[in-house]
Amino acid sequence: MRPGLGARVRDWIAPLVRRKAERFVLPEHERFPLEQRFEPIPIPSPDELFADLRSDETRSSPRALREAPTIQPPCPGCGRIDGFSILYTELPNIDTRDSAIVECPTCSYVFLSPRQRELSDSWWNAETYVTDCLIPRMRKEKQIDAQGRFDPNRNWILQRAIAYGLEAIAEDLPRRVLDVGCSFGGLVHALRCAGWDTTGIEPSEHVARLGRTLGNDIRIGTHDALREHDDVPCIVMTEVLEHCFDPREAIRAAYRALAPGGLFFVSVPNFDGRTRKQMGKAWGEFVSDHFSHFTGTTLGRMLVDEGFVNVKLLTTEGFPILVTPLPGPAIRAMQARQPWDTWSWITEEHSGAALYAWAIKPR
Repeated sequence: MRPGLGARVRDWIAPLVRRKAERFVLPEHERFPLEQRFEPIPIPSPDELFADLRSDETRSSPRALREAPTIQPPCPGCGRIDGFSILYTELPNIDTRDSAIVECPTCSYVFLSPRQRELSDSWWNAETYVTDCLIPRMRKEKQIDAQGRFDPNRNWILQRAIAYGLEAIAEDLPRRVLDVGCSFGGLVHALRCAGWDTTGIEPSEHVARLGRTLGNDIRIGTHDALREHDDVPCIVMTEVLEHCFDPREAIRAAYRALAPGGLFFVSVPNFDGRTRKQMGKAWGEFVSDHFSHFTGTTLGRMLVDEGFVNVKLLTTEGFPILVTPLPGPAIRAMQARQPWDTWSWITEEHSGAALYAWAIKPR
């Protein structure tokens, strides 16, 4: 008896799905075990954490942002000052007044306009961001267990895929990384577990203070803090560039701070992803403090414009928590044999929710 149509379709699709999943299978590795065995870390109460640190909740909150001063910025991609195409208005998840998602006709860069004038008006400067947003999100992802403790083993599972992506670093460079915009340091902690010498940079003192209770080395600052560093083997900005008023300057700062041959690793939401196309103005990445929205073209071009070479791009699902590892060693091999002054895709599929880039500072 011939199998039914459904069975035949499954038989045809199954190998394709299996091959797609196997592309980025993370092999067992002494620095990347499937599980870690660390003891949970107690987290102090907010009253203990922030006893000597009080924020202006009347200013740094979503409600206050509705009254915050705004500006109409020039295009972050090319500097054009007007004549932008309006893509979306009446955005349900954006608090700044009259904001729209616009596209530059000169360079196709997509950004928020008008936007808040001061970064200090952002909610992440407030204690309530930690108590009402960050900690509930960590509980949802089970990085905080039922007893209110940080679970390093669960955090490892969530971050392991990205940590493996950093194995794209040149073999002759030390495993030392600066994670810029590190939040509470989930990746910082995981990279320490994988044997990296890791330091985080985070603009919010409230968020950084939470991260330090987990043993993370977190300094206060933005990408401007990279001026204090040079000869860094690896710099990471995961879900950071979209929060920058001037992402091009953030990329320049990373370039200046990197060692020759150093690796710059970036992740951003993918504006060309199928989720944005399906959800339109309700896309979850259209929020008040996402000032830029990148495609592979705009991100790749900006990295090359600022001097990076061998830029490799990849999109995946599961953003910001990956379900498949990033192929760090394979990318290192690609970058060793590909032309230098270019950017290119690793795969033909470009519609994933997350956009990742690996870029090299020339030696």
